[in-house]
Amino acid sequence: MSAILGNPMIGVLLLPVAQISSYFSLLYFIFLGVLAIGIVAFIHELGHFLGAKLVGVPVEEFFLGLPGPRIFSWKRGETTYGITWILVGGYNKLFGEMGEEVDEENKSKAFYYQPTWKKLVIVFAGPFMNYLLAVFIFSFFLMQTATLTTVIDSVLPGTAAEKAGLKAGDKVLMLDKRKVRQWADLVLAVKERPGEKITLLVERSGKELKINLVLGKEKGQGFLGVAPRVIEERRTYPEALASSFIHTGSFVYSMAYIVVEIARQGNFLKYSAGPVGAVYLTAEVAKRGWEDYFFILAAISLMIGLVNLFPLLPTDGGRLILHFWEGLRGKRVDPNKVAFLQAIGFLVFGFLFIYLFYYDIIRIFTGAFRELIP
Repeated sequence: MSAILGNPMIGVLLLPVAQISSYFSLLYFIFLGVLAIGIVAFIHELGHFLGAKLVGVPVEEFFLGLPGPRIFSWKRGETTYGITWILVGGYNKLFGEMGEEVDEENKSKAFYYQPTWKKLVIVFAGPFMNYLLAVFIFSFFLMQTATLTTVIDSVLPGTAAEKAGLKAGDKVLMLDKRKVRQWADLVLAVKERPGEKITLLVERSGKELKINLVLGKEKGQGFLGVAPRVIEERRTYPEALASSFIHTGSFVYSMAYIVVEIARQGNFLKYSAGPVGAVYLTAEVAKRGWEDYFFILAAISLMIGLVNLFPLLPTDGGRLILHFWEGLRGKRVDPNKVAFLQAIGFLVFGFLFIYLFYYDIIRIFTGAFRELIP
């Protein structure tokens, strides 16, 4: 046996097996990436479906998968359910959604003729379900958490913090005029001000102190040189779920803030990713383990929800504004004008899709995506 295992030919024979295993591993992580996007998209459409059911608008079709050839389908009540061969996401078809001709008897059920509040509920339900998915995922993380406080636990030697006299045990209250409610507030504020002079308001031994300092620089970002005190805590699931609503809301605020800052600095496209990039990033993160995979699944769900609230037709945000405006005016906007606005929206998103598709491929092959992975 030892002679067989020591034979150098064994390595040659096993090489194709190793390559096949590597290919299967790659396909597996790509599958997880595609699955994450599909789950998020399906949950979004499920929100519209449940919103329509809630306010009494008939849903003619509800499918797992994008519109296309069907694997199978069945009808229950007024709705045809099923699965298509394009198993990424899902879609709904609401009764009277596009303003098509319906008889007087059924006008009261058609989406197009619904009162404004019902339309708003149906449209907003999609992004809201993306939020609830993130809340559900984060709730399991929050059952046992390490909470970062705003109390300094340690000060790195030779940094701006040490030079200014910051000490372990100092509680950071404000940075200039910005309140520091959580450690992330301090991190974000510091990163965006490399080399700048700032004033920190801290609490030390029950007294408030103002400390002036000049931030250092690290990789082009502001650097203070302190680490937070961490509190370990365990929660019951109901407690974790309640906390998750607050945590997820804070996460959404942070994401929106970062997006606005990136756009303000003119780096929006640089730090954006299309479907290909999202699959690649998710696949890379999935290699670290299930916890990281579900975390990025929640993050993608929130980002999809935010993107869908962008105020431009045909997104949900554009539709919310349209229906709200129609409600204020008491009459519908001219369908030709709506079609024109939708055409502009499709052009904008079509350009973004093509650009990001090309840019994603370039970044994958050049390794530029690595800087986007925390």
